[in-house]
Amino acid sequence: MSQPLPLSDEVLFADADELRGRIILITGAGGGIGKHAALVLAQHGAKLVIGDVNAETAKFTSDQISASGGTAISSHCDVTSWTDQVALFELAIQTYGQAPQVVIANAGIGESFHLGSTQEEDGKPVKPNLATIDINLTGAIYTAQLALYYWKKNKTSDVALIFIGSMLSLSSLPLGILYSASKHGILGLTQGLHQRFGDQIRFGVIAPWFVETNILGTDMKKYFPGMTLVPIDRVAGAIIAAATDSDPETNGSIYTLPDDGPVVRISKDGLTEGGYKYMNEWMARPRH
Repeated sequence: MSQPLPLSDEVLFADADELRGRIILITGAGGGIGKHAALVLAQHGAKLVIGDVNAETAKFTSDQISASGGTAISSHCDVTSWTDQVALFELAIQTYGQAPQVVIANAGIGESFHLGSTQEEDGKPVKPNLATIDINLTGAIYTAQLALYYWKKNKTSDVALIFIGSMLSLSSLPLGILYSASKHGILGLTQGLHQRFGDQIRFGVIAPWFVETNILGTDMKKYFPGMTLVPIDRVAGAIIAAATDSDPETNGSIYTLPDDGPVVRISKDGLTEGGYKYMNEWMARPRH
């Protein structure tokens, strides 16, 4: 079994120049991890397609890239809308003449409903708000299906599909039950896709601990006072490594960012044989 492997920042960015001229589509890139990744990818010469449910923030990301000499377009995209996602892929093809070669399913939100709630409406239990599942998992499934469709239709080669998971892809938190479920789903989705299409497509999951973004709610900050946050530059580096590393042995890996230290890559066999043990031991360590 391959052991979890720490990766230096130098290793993460080693093949970044491979992105020059490549078309990269990112959902949820109006802010947070998606925006930062888009800016970094553009610095390395990629052509960006920015989607976000907030059209203004998507345009702002695109404008920032253009102002820095990069190439980007943007559009409103609610990832729970199949029509919106189709339109985003079509925009990429209309603008750049071909399908995006790297697709990053990034859009996500935090906990939309706390299971066990005793909320009532007219004396009856309130239906759970499953937006966390709809956006984080169903939206990513839509993104994956469209990437597969357009790559096959356009005979696009040398492609990568990267999912933004979480450390909660490998563990769970009592205040993030739906979120944990959605991110476990991302890991299962990726592994299934790799088993079926891994000989043609590169897959990867990026699994950070908490990053200072809007998704980090007050509840979580209270639950982990004084928590160490993951450097957002390192998340971008993990995305680049997952998309550009040509070694077939790393295809399907999960790139974990458990703290402010190095990225730890767990290979696909490590996930099935020992990854859960490794990460749950880390999650259970004493925190001061």
